[in-house]
Amino acid sequence: MSFLNKLTFIIFLFILCVSSKSIFAQNNLSRELTSVIKASKKQQSVVIWERIPLPEGKEIRSIKTMPENKFYIGCKNGGVYQLVNNQWELVGLPTKDIKKIEEYLNGELLVSSDSIYIWDYEGWTKTQKPFYGNVTKTFDFFFGGGSYEELYRSSDGCYSWDYVLDFSGCETVGGIVATSPDSIFIGYRNWCEYGKGGVYLSIDSGYNWNPFGLHSHFISTMAIDKLNQVYAGNAGHYDTGQGGLYKYNYQTEIWDTIIYFPYITSIEFNTENHIFLGYFIDGASDRGGVMHSEDGGESWILDTIGMGSTWVRDIQIADNGILYALTGYTTKKLYRTVLPVEINENTESFHYKTTCYPNPASNKITITSLKKCKDRKPMYLNIYNTAGFEILHYKISNQELSNGFFELDLSDLERGEYIYRIKCENYITSNKFIIQ
Repeated sequence: MSFLNKLTFIIFLFILCVSSKSIFAQNNLSRELTSVIKASKKQQSVVIWERIPLPEGKEIRSIKTMPENKFYIGCKNGGVYQLVNNQWELVGLPTKDIKKIEEYLNGELLVSSDSIYIWDYEGWTKTQKPFYGNVTKTFDFFFGGGSYEELYRSSDGCYSWDYVLDFSGCETVGGIVATSPDSIFIGYRNWCEYGKGGVYLSIDSGYNWNPFGLHSHFISTMAIDKLNQVYAGNAGHYDTGQGGLYKYNYQTEIWDTIIYFPYITSIEFNTENHIFLGYFIDGASDRGGVMHSEDGGESWILDTIGMGSTWVRDIQIADNGILYALTGYTTKKLYRTVLPVEINENTESFHYKTTCYPNPASNKITITSLKKCKDRKPMYLNIYNTAGFEILHYKISNQELSNGFFELDLSDLERGEYIYRIKCENYITSNKFIIQ
C-alpha cells in the first residue's frame, strides 16, 4: 500500500471514529430523553395549567412570587404589574425595561432596570449601581453582575457596592444561592478564565472565590432544597452539548447527575421537597416544559396538561402552593397551576375526587360525588381547554348540591380535551374529559 493510500485510510478511520462518537452521543441523548418520557408514564400527572392573559400590549420578561401570595411580573416594554383578583394592576416604572424582580429586605420589591429601584408600597426609591445587570439576594447580601464578567456585592441594601470577582470571558451569571451567610455558590455560563463555565464557591460571604466543579458545564440556574442541599441546572456542555441537573454530594465531594438530557432553566422545591424543573430540549425551537420528581430524581412526571410542549424560562411556587411558569421561545406566555402542587398550612383547600360521565361525551356530561361547601357558601365550576384558557364559568345551584350531582350542557364546545375545576371553601376537585 502506498503512502498516499495509507494516509487516506488513516484519515478515513479518524472520520469514522469521530462520526461514530457523535452518533453514539446523540443516541445516548435520545435514550435519556426516552427514559424520561417512559418514567413519566408510570404515574399520570395531576398538575393542570391555566393560562393567565397578560396586560394588553405588554411583553413579559420576569416573574416573582412574594410573601402573602403576591405575584408580580416585569415587562420588557415597561412596567411592574401585580396580579390582584385575576386583574393586573400597575405598580410602577411604566417606561422602564424591567430585567428582574427580587424581594428586598422586608418583603418590598427590588427591581433591576437602568438602575436599581426599591418599592416600599408607598413609593419608589432609585439607587445607583456601578454595573449593568441583574441583582440576586442571598440572606441579607445582594450580588449583581456587569460587563458579563464582573461581580459586585452589597451589604447595605444596594446603596454601596464592593467589586469582588472578575472572570474574564464569562458570558453571564447563571445563578447565585447560599447555604449560610458565609457559604455562597455562583454558577457561570460559557467560557471562563478558570474553566468553561461551572460552579464557584465563596466561604467568606462573597469576597473570595474558588472553582467548585462542573467546569465544562454552562450553569443556567442554582437552587437549595429543603434539606439545604445544593443543585445546579445545566443549559449546555462545552464538549457534549447536553444539559442536565446535578446535586452536590458532601460525602463524596462530587456533583451527582440527577438527570442527563434536558436544558434546565429553573429549579423549585415544594414543602414535600419534590423537585420541579423548567426546561427546554431544543435551542432552535419552542420545545420543552415542566416536569417534577417525587422520589429525589429517580423517576420524572411530565406536567403538560393545559400547557403542552413549550420552552419554559422560569417557574416559581407561591406560598399557597400555586406554581407559576413563564414560557415561550419568542412570544412569552404566563401559566399557573389550577391546584396547589403542595399541601401546607397556607393551603386552604384539599383535593376531593369527583367523576364525570359519559367520558368521552358528545354534548353533555354529568358530574357526580359532589360535596356541599362549608358554611353553605356558593360553588362554581370552571372549564379550561388544553391551552389553559377558561372557556366556561358556571354557578352550581343549591338543588344540584343537595342532589350530589348535576348535568352540564356542552353543545357549544368544540371537539377536544377539556379540564373542569370546582373550587369550594373546604375542597378543590378537577378532572379531564373529552368531547367527541
